[in-house]
Amino acid sequence: MTSPDRLRIVDRWERSGLSAAAFAPTVGVSAWTLYAWRKRGPRGSVSPPSPAFVELAPSKGLRTPHGAAHGRLFEIALPRDITLRVAPGFDSAELRRIVAALVA
Repeated sequence: MTSPDRLRIVDRWERSGLSAAAFAPTVGVSAWTLYAWRKRGPRGSVSPPSPAFVELAPSKGLRTPHGAAHGRLFEIALPRDITLRVAPGFDSAELRRIVAALVA
């Protein structure tokens, strides 16, 4: 299997939300193989680890909302164990740009 094929499989696995054990049989490999492929970068080198948490500062002029105490704060769980906490009044275009960069 070529490196681009492996990368596509790893991408499908991460987007699926399934565990390695659940996803691996669907593509005919072991869970450990998926972990090894994910660890390698596009050219077979080891990729740097993905951050578990990325904190975003509000845009200039936005104040930290008190709405978090009222349940208005929400979280977005992304692949690679990334969690975004988003407060009311966020810039949706900026959020889309950040999410796209994190899951790329």
